[in-house]
Amino acid sequence: MAELLRVTTRLRLKGVELVGVSDGIATGRQGAKMHLAVKGLVNELYLDDLRDKTHRGLSGSVARGLSAGGRLYGYRTGAVPREVATASSTCCSAASDGSWRSSPSGPRRASRR
Repeated sequence: MAELLRVTTRLRLKGVELVGVSDGIATGRQGAKMHLAVKGLVNELYLDDLRDKTHRGLSGSVARGLSAGGRLYGYRTGAVPREVATASSTCCSAASDGSWRSSPSGPRRASRR
């Protein structure tokens, strides 16, 4: 919301007027600042709601055992053997900065034929 007002203020100081075709906002009209503030607030609330719904959907997919993302390029997808799933310390290790590093015994690239 603040970015929208900042950009329109800077453009107005340069002598540029913005006219929104789809929503009818014209920065040269009286009351445009309020209209832009309301429009920015509605857009921000929409994005917050969309983010929450997306995270809820991805969490639900993971809880049901489904993938939360697309297929990684160059890797095969499939069930992970139980011994590999329980021995996570053999394929990954946590670094001191909190990031994860794969060891050479980690995921293998698919062979290209």
